[in-house]
Amino acid sequence: MNDEDAIIAMVDSNLQWEHIKPSEKAFAYKMKLNKQVSEEGKPVLRSDEILARQVGEGRKQIARYIRLTNFYIQAEGGVKHYCHS
Repeated sequence: MNDEDAIIAMVDSNLQWEHIKPSEKAFAYKMKLNKQVSEEGKPVLRSDEILARQVGEGRKQIARYIRLTNFYIQAEGGVKHYCHS
C-alpha cells in the first residue's frame, strides 16, 4: 500500500464515525474525489456521481461539501493574511 492508498483508507475509516464535522467530511470527500479523478482519467459517470453512490450521499450534497472546502481554504488564507499584517 502506498502513501496515497493509506490516506484514502484512513479517510474511509474516518467517514464511518457517527459524529463527524461537516468540514472533516468535506475534506474527506474532496480527497476521495481527487484520487478517483487521477486514477480513472475520464470516467463514464461524473466523478461526483461515483463518489455519491459509494458513500450514500446525493451528488448535489457532494458538490456542497466540496464547495465547503473552498470556503475553508479562502477563510484560512484571510486569517493568515490578517495575522501576518
